[in-house]
Amino acid sequence: LQAWCTQYFGARKAGAATAVIRAYYNSFWTQRGPDLPNFPRQYIFQDMRVARASEDLLDNWTKPFNAMALDDRNMGYYRIEPAVEKTDDQLTAVTRGLSRSIEQLVSVTRAAESLEPELEPQGQRLWHDNVRVQAQVVLATDRALLALIRGYRELTNEAVRRAALRDAEKSFAEARKWLSSADEAPFTSWSEPETLWGINVMRGKIAQLLAGEAVTRRDSVILSEPTK
Repeated sequence: LQAWCTQYFGARKAGAATAVIRAYYNSFWTQRGPDLPNFPRQYIFQDMRVARASEDLLDNWTKPFNAMALDDRNMGYYRIEPAVEKTDDQLTAVTRGLSRSIEQLVSVTRAAESLEPELEPQGQRLWHDNVRVQAQVVLATDRALLALIRGYRELTNEAVRRAALRDAEKSFAEARKWLSSADEAPFTSWSEPETLWGINVMRGKIAQLLAGEAVTRRDSVILSEPTK
């Protein structure tokens, strides 16, 4: 990693760049213990798990509360082991784990921002698109998921639920802004058809819930920007 950072960002700041990237990867929550020896971070609650967990909560928003709402689908979809967070409640475990991740990511994003102008000019775009943007998007979507968990728990408090949906929408909009910040020539609009995160899909579901409408399941959603 340090050799790569030296090549692209310059020898003078390679050590600092390496530290930021390592801190970014280490910020992901380890949601269960390892099965393999000498592999402490075998399981991580990576970005796709955050995205799919958000979508599962939105799809089940109006159903009865289920503390084990994140279904592994008989294939280890989430692999959450609540005991690692000293609880038997799946959503409490996610909240505790992602809260720590957010604290770490705040530090990572600040360090990445400060370092960018100090890097060799030819590496600044690479740093922005592949370090700053990625860390900011993970930070924003972690915050969105925590907001959705907060609202999902409050089945009888409509004001809290609506506030949580608005907070999640704000965070997803922030993620979308960061993705768009990398859309510069010759990669103009490269992130617009984004489907892996499903940010546009989830913003659409939030808009439906805030309008009192039934949520459209993902397999029939058109991947477009929600109407403002």
